[in-house]
Amino acid sequence: MLRHWPLHVQPADVAILVHGVHHVVPLASVNHVLERFFQDVANQTALQSMQSSLISHAVRKAQPDDLDGSYAGYFLPEPTWREDVLNSLDRWRRRRIGSVFALMFDALPQSNPEVFAQAHQEATSRYFRLVAGLNNVACISLAARQCLESRLRRQPLANCIVVPPGADALPVVARARPATPSFVMLGTVEPRKHHKTVLEAFERLWRSGYAWPLTIIGAPGWHDQEFLRSLRTRATAEPQRLVWLEAANDQEIAQAFAKATAVLYVSEQEGYGVPAVEALAAGCPVVAHHSLPALAGLSPAGQIRLSDVTPDSVLAAAQAAADAERDHVLSNEAKSHALPSWRDFAPRLAAWIAETLAVQRGT
Repeated sequence: MLRHWPLHVQPADVAILVHGVHHVVPLASVNHVLERFFQDVANQTALQSMQSSLISHAVRKAQPDDLDGSYAGYFLPEPTWREDVLNSLDRWRRRRIGSVFALMFDALPQSNPEVFAQAHQEATSRYFRLVAGLNNVACISLAARQCLESRLRRQPLANCIVVPPGADALPVVARARPATPSFVMLGTVEPRKHHKTVLEAFERLWRSGYAWPLTIIGAPGWHDQEFLRSLRTRATAEPQRLVWLEAANDQEIAQAFAKATAVLYVSEQEGYGVPAVEALAAGCPVVAHHSLPALAGLSPAGQIRLSDVTPDSVLAAAQAAADAERDHVLSNEAKSHALPSWRDFAPRLAAWIAETLAVQRGT
């Protein structure tokens, strides 16, 4: 989003809040630092290094009360549970609610508490209350907007737009499908992503003599610790069958997609589901739940859509995708879609903000 932000449409700086002080960094400098960051593995050390590097490019420091006199508006482009950031958002909301903007991804900890720990619901509730109380919210999918209006606000929001995220963030890597079918899962390892279900399906395949490897890419999220330990142990003991990359950069993800028979993205609770459309953009077939918001409005070309996510349905989908004739068809279909791009995403947000601020000024 920041890489493609049109400063001629809506000027913007980035304020990084550290120990109660906003470090204001020009957008161009932020992009320079983030480009380097996403070329490396995004581990905790890299995150700390990124923050230090960003702060070193600051052109000014400001207390929270000093910013609203210098800028036309405040835009929170991502969910956050940090109390200091939420305090800043609340301060702007109370003073100048018409000039406060947020981008909402989903409200799953509130709308689908059955797939989250209680701590998630408690930690996230303030963020969702604040966003629900704003006048200007952009959502990444129609499903996210419906959740905002029907579950959080319980009434329509006049200035709410839907802007789908881009599918074109990953580097382009030529497809090189292996002789042996192989599959990839991308996403945080947590219950709603159905890693247990997929593993059960592949256990059946392996016991039946199919040597089809499964690569899981994603950091450990909220899950029972026994499952995470067993997943690490299994991946270490049988790397020819199961690989778990707990951290990967964009190049590694693109290379995994290029070598995969299909990407398995079978979550039933998502605000969007970027990995599914990123896989299609890379020409890789996708196995996904039919309700995935990212696939809404797309033809089923290049996909196997599941009505229920069970070991049986995942097993059948993997076998179908691995069939040589079906694989050829799906792979050819995958790149047939006109998918959203980040080059469109950022200008649409910037134009929406600029138009809203112009109305506020009466111009």
